Amino acid sequence: KTLILDLDETLVHADVDFNYKYHDEILKFIPEGGNEEILIANNKGKLARFNESLVRPTGRGGQGVKGMTLEGDAHLIGLATSGSGKLVFVLSEKGLGKMTPVDEYRITNRGAKGVTTINITEKTGELVGMKVVNGDEDYMVITNAGQVIRSPLTQVRECGRNSQGVKIITLKEGESVSSLTVLPKENDEENVEEGAKNTEENSENSPSETAENITENSTEISEEKSE
Repeated sequence: KTLILDLDETLVHADVDFNYKYHDEILKFIPEGGNEEILIANNKGKLARFNESLVRPTGRGGQGVKGMTLEGDAHLIGLATSGSGKLVFVLSEKGLGKMTPVDEYRITNRGAKGVTTINITEKTGELVGMKVVNGDEDYMVITNAGQVIRSPLTQVRECGRNSQGVKIITLKEGESVSSLTVLPKENDEENVEEGAKNTEENSENSPSETAENITENSTEISEEKSE
C-alpha cells in the first residue's frame, strides 16, 4: 500500500511506478481507510482475510509485501475490503454462485493460503469473481460468448463456505463466465413514476385535441347543411 499523499497528481495520466516480479501484474487498486480488513481470493476457491494494518506502507516504486500464498497455477481473481459490505459474493466459471457472511471467514495473518470460499469441482469450474457486498445491489455477469445478464442480489442464496452455491446464469455448451461486476440497484420506482407521468401527460393532451377536432368537423357539417 502507498499513502495517497505520496502519489503525484501526474499519476492520473501515467502508469504507477511498481517493481514487478515473476511476470506479475496489478489486479486492482482500491482506496481504504486505514483500519479495515482485506479480503483476497484466488481461482482455486480460497480466500484470505487479514487486517489492513499488517500491510506496511511502501513507496511508489516498492515491490510491496505478500498478501496471499499461491500454490501451483493459482492466481488472484478478487480483492476487496470489509468496508464494502457484510457478505462475500463469489461466482464460478460455470455459473454457480453464492453469498456468505464475511464473519464466516476467520482472520489470518497476511500471506496465508486462505480458507475455502467455494467447493471447487468439475461442476463449478474455477472461481472467476469475488465481491464484498451488502446484498441489496445488482450484479452483472458477462460470458465468453457475449451473453450479459443483470439481476438483483436478493435472488442469490446465502450459503456456507464449503457449498457450491446455486445457478446464477444458464450457459450453453462451451460457454463460461468471463467477468463479474456489482452495480447499484436499479430504482424501479422512479421508472414506474416516470412512465405514469408520461401516460398522464398523453392522456391530458389527447382528449382535448380529439374534442377540438370533433367540434370543428361538426361545425363544417352544419354549415354545409345550411347551404
